[in-house]
Amino acid sequence: MPPVQVIYYKEDDGTVSMVCWFNGIQRKPRVKCYEWIERLENLGHELHRPYADTLRDGIHELRVRFQSVNYRMLYFFYGNASVVLTHGFTKENNIPDKEIENALERKRKFEADPNAHIFLLGARKMEVKKLSHDACQWTYNRYINDDLESQAFLKQVKVQADLAGQLYDIRNKLHMTREDLAEFSGLSAKTIEDLEESDYDGDWDEAISLTNKAFERWINEVIIPAAQMKPDEYSIRVMSA
Repeated sequence: MPPVQVIYYKEDDGTVSMVCWFNGIQRKPRVKCYEWIERLENLGHELHRPYADTLRDGIHELRVRFQSVNYRMLYFFYGNASVVLTHGFTKENNIPDKEIENALERKRKFEADPNAHIFLLGARKMEVKKLSHDACQWTYNRYINDDLESQAFLKQVKVQADLAGQLYDIRNKLHMTREDLAEFSGLSAKTIEDLEESDYDGDWDEAISLTNKAFERWINEVIIPAAQMKPDEYSIRVMSA
């Protein structure tokens, strides 16, 4: 079983904001959003940037970018084994406070009465045995399973998302800024950002090859020389007057 079960929050009137939002966005960003939800299901609390981030008061965000449009899905953890997605939206800059407040209000209602706000998923209402809380599987069945174009795009998204995460993690482990990586790779800082957001429309193989060479250069030219410095080379001495 995955680390967490993904649940879609159901409103008081029975509507489900995540489903309404999915129905209103285009196929490719919807597929990419699904992939991020699946990563959340598989990694739970361990999911971090560039895929997810913590906002405040127990609210987190799934961070998806497609063709420079920022898609966000807010969620919170319930107990040790469940995560509840409240709603999705697009944004330009910072997340509006009203979106976080909306998620917090849903969190309060869910914690007060979970059964009233769990979206039961099934092919038809009468098929009780097919009802479940598994929003991730339901989303795949609804939007991807019978769509060959979506399936093909999902394979591409998975590969690029994996590369984006590795690039982000290695850059940070090496204490490189995007500007550092741009300088050592010959790519632009904007290209590094696009790669880490898994939203790059250039040649991925070439870009990853350049970043790998840049990491090696950084280690040989910056990290190893720094590690070989003697204490008197990095100690500031006070000169007597």
